[in-house]
Amino acid sequence: MANRSEDHGALIIGIEFGTTYSRVAWCYTRDASKVNVIRQWPGLGQNGNSDKVPTVICYAARDSTKYRWGFDVTSRRSDDANRISWFKLLLNEQLAGTTLLEHNNQLRLRQRYPAYNTKQAEVDEIRAMVSRIPTGKTPKDVVADYLKGIYTHAQEKLRSSLPSSVTEQFGQTIPVKYYLTVPAIWSDRAKELTIQAAQEAGMTGQNSDIILISEPEAAAVYCLHAYHGTSQCVKINDLYVVTDCRDSTVDLISYQVTAIQPRLQVKECAPGTGGLCGSTTLNRSFHDLLKSKLGHEAFVKMSPQARYTAFTFFDENLKPRFRVPTAAEEAEEDFEPQTFYCPVPGVPNNPTRGIMGGFLTISVQEIASIFNPVITEIAGLVQQQVDEAERRSGHTVTGILLVGGFGSSDYLRERLAAIIKSKKSGNKVEILQPSDAWSAIVQGAVLHGVASYQTSRKSHPGPRSMVESRIVRFSNDIKFSDYFKEGKHPL
Repeated sequence: MANRSEDHGALIIGIEFGTTYSRVAWCYTRDASKVNVIRQWPGLGQNGNSDKVPTVICYAARDSTKYRWGFDVTSRRSDDANRISWFKLLLNEQLAGTTLLEHNNQLRLRQRYPAYNTKQAEVDEIRAMVSRIPTGKTPKDVVADYLKGIYTHAQEKLRSSLPSSVTEQFGQTIPVKYYLTVPAIWSDRAKELTIQAAQEAGMTGQNSDIILISEPEAAAVYCLHAYHGTSQCVKINDLYVVTDCRDSTVDLISYQVTAIQPRLQVKECAPGTGGLCGSTTLNRSFHDLLKSKLGHEAFVKMSPQARYTAFTFFDENLKPRFRVPTAAEEAEEDFEPQTFYCPVPGVPNNPTRGIMGGFLTISVQEIASIFNPVITEIAGLVQQQVDEAERRSGHTVTGILLVGGFGSSDYLRERLAAIIKSKKSGNKVEILQPSDAWSAIVQGAVLHGVASYQTSRKSHPGPRSMVESRIVRFSNDIKFSDYFKEGKHPL
């Protein structure tokens, strides 16, 4: 290990291992002013650029030691039948509402309730995914294989970004800290499996450590540090509800500011809650809408490439940019009802169904019908967290920090702003949507790691975590009984 007085810096790597997408960011503490988010991935092409990579994997038919992952899978439509996704959820049976059983070396899924807002559609999708896991492999093995792809690619990007004189010392004189984010409602068993998978992926070494940080905590680190020292400066006793809206899950947790100087500190005010009501639910609803509008026959005849084009349009254009015009906007003289044209290449013209020239006409109301049920469910979770945080702290919620991929949706923000109220003040709660909301978690994980390392290097180290105290989730009891012995046991 390096001598404490000889600070060679540390490499902090944040890995946001998500259900449908994952992200990686890093920082060398000798240049702690910049967090680098990896945006180039295998299978994306030289000119491709994305701050996230699909959490999918596809094994070779006859050799499960060989596989493709990320964009290398999604860019090949022939892999549709064999691709494995959503495997992260299998690490936490309580979240998925399922139990995995092994029978004759094959995995079988048994549904178990209650779960965190798990719907039958989610269970069916998980069941289909389990059937694609190769014989002899467990969900932890699949996670390890995927993380190995992430890890190997990150090492290549680091070697191309930093001098060899630095990279050769990683894990030697320069410690490497891997910060993996996990949902707030992740069980201890799921956390342990995540660490084991990361170790099997290669994140080990004499001077390397794996540290877990909850996704909403990482988001809070990013957001509160971003607001600290700005016109939106945080103050002592400010109370924030972090709402992490991701692809498949929504996580919520509440923090109250306890200190500003010398370092920002918060305490947890209410236990984390969440559910399976992320933006992938929108994708399933869009699937149903597309099938209904095209008609069963036309939908079934769509080529895999055509379906991919339609769903990509929804995922990358409609979903993040959709909003409903306000009453004031509709009252303007030049207002025209907004219409969306979804590409459906190869589908024959059908004016009655709104199909012309390879495009399908979709109204605002139809898209809103996809969003509203999901947003209503999210709003219920947020309101519960706001009420509980205010009840436990005795303070009014200052604001809601909306982060995650789905958290960057303007329509989600507008709807929550109209729905969520503080019981203490009776007023609407301010909804804050930080810049780079979609990458707040992975950047927050890196910032947390940098601060922890810098604190550890001081002569009188302070608290290494921004969160100084947490709400206890459960307690352990020991039941003991013995025969009474006179003179030994008091009456």
